[in-house]
Amino acid sequence: MTTIEVAGQRYHVVRQDRSLLLIGVEARLDEISVQLPEGWKPVGGEPDEYVWAMDQVAQFRVRLRSGEHLALDADLVELGGEARRLEPIVLRVRAGERPPVQWLAGAAGEVVVGHDDGPVLLSQRRGICSHTADDDGIALFGDPMLVWPGQTLSSSWRVEPWPPGRWPPEPAWVPVERYQRWGEPVVVDQADAAVVAPEGVTVRQLHATTELVPTVGLHSVQLRSAPGTVTFEVGAYDDIASLLEPSRLPATSSDVAVWLGTWQVFHQVPGAPSVDELDRLLGEALEEPSLWGILAGIQALVATDLPVEHDVRSAAAVLARESPASEALPMLALFGLTRGRGIIALDEIVATTQLRLGGAWEALAGSDDSWPRLAAGVEYGRISSRPPRCSARDVAMADLWLASRPDSAVHVELGEVSRRARARLMCQLSVEPDPLELAWLLVGHELW
Repeated sequence: MTTIEVAGQRYHVVRQDRSLLLIGVEARLDEISVQLPEGWKPVGGEPDEYVWAMDQVAQFRVRLRSGEHLALDADLVELGGEARRLEPIVLRVRAGERPPVQWLAGAAGEVVVGHDDGPVLLSQRRGICSHTADDDGIALFGDPMLVWPGQTLSSSWRVEPWPPGRWPPEPAWVPVERYQRWGEPVVVDQADAAVVAPEGVTVRQLHATTELVPTVGLHSVQLRSAPGTVTFEVGAYDDIASLLEPSRLPATSSDVAVWLGTWQVFHQVPGAPSVDELDRLLGEALEEPSLWGILAGIQALVATDLPVEHDVRSAAAVLARESPASEALPMLALFGLTRGRGIIALDEIVATTQLRLGGAWEALAGSDDSWPRLAAGVEYGRISSRPPRCSARDVAMADLWLASRPDSAVHVELGEVSRRARARLMCQLSVEPDPLELAWLLVGHELW
């Protein structure tokens, strides 16, 4: 075992029979590993160089470089003189509970791992990568790994910790607005590259740019240029009023339904309940106080003339008394503060409990330093080759935080990543309606 320290991050390095482990000692990543499939055996190597061989087939080597940032350089040499299809060699990172944000797209690869002290960016500097079939691993030379006679494959990855309160920008060529309202184009500013799109995306080639007009949903597009082929995602979504149409929504719980109903009335959606019907549904929902029923009452005060303020206050008081640790309380307080004219006071709710609480309490009712976790929660709004892993609840949390802190130093940055995450989820919901996810997105809709 040896130790390597780069950029204030220290790792123990351990080579095993079919893996190389970098175990974080004083580092934001718990572990970085390179894992080989069966058939590979360790052989000799130079300092900071680790070599494995598969008899009469190939040799694989990893070098660790410790300049300004830690780098892992890998190469694989075919030795057998024939084309082969091999099981992938996999790079993995482990840190905390939240999965990394992965964009493993062929000639481009980036992984962002969230951490309270600042995110860590792993970026492919050379090579071809892809997802593995079964987990969050990075297939260094693709999965499956195709090797031709006498071929040498090469891959290089850099590990870069970012300062607290910041996160890495996306590559400059990646379209910022990848998820658009249906009918609006996504603009790709790459004059020297060819765009190859699936059937659901119309391609319009202009003089120096390419416009992509996707149908509703999420679509994977290829960009082919001299450095290689890169895949990235674009999408289109329906507007809120269309998503709220009752005929599109599956059945849901009564309190979620009444929350959606207040917005259907607000947006004059065809099939929305009448004001009298909404009044009846609200009355039933507030008899058994819940997050969605009380939110619906606050929204009704904004969207209608229904005299429900007393019932809303009473329901909130009952919820605070009977469930003082409920995460609904700080959410209701901030929503009420920013949209409902302070109908539910945050300080009164906080005073009802002496418990040490985490989750929404810590993020929304705690210090102003909780925003890095909220940014990580919405996956930094970053490009990804995985389906969305953040939820609409994560977006709602960020939106509530922003609405309650309009003068925060990170208002623009956090607002931008939350907006991107929202747009991506809207694309998904436009194809696969989910009443609960839509309900969470509406918590932050028009809030700040």
